[in-house]
Amino acid sequence: MTVEDLLARAEAEARRRLGGPRLAHTLRVAQVAERLARRWGVSPHRARLAALLHDVLKEAPLAEQRRWLAGDADAPRPPAGGE
Repeated sequence: MTVEDLLARAEAEARRRLGGPRLAHTLRVAQVAERLARRWGVSPHRARLAALLHDVLKEAPLAEQRRWLAGDADAPRPPAGGE
């Protein structure tokens, strides 16, 4: 999976799970995170990924959140050792 594929999957997941103001907030956070990452010389891809996923489960039931944390759900994950 390419970085672009991973970011597209994360954004699609955010769009699927979040609505209205929370989705708008998440997309703005992703833009700011990329800009700040570039400014400080860190990976804009990782910053965008973290920003896109930072609220993705906020509206999900607690049981689903626990499944994601345990790795039992089909969750977007970064490739091992990469961006």
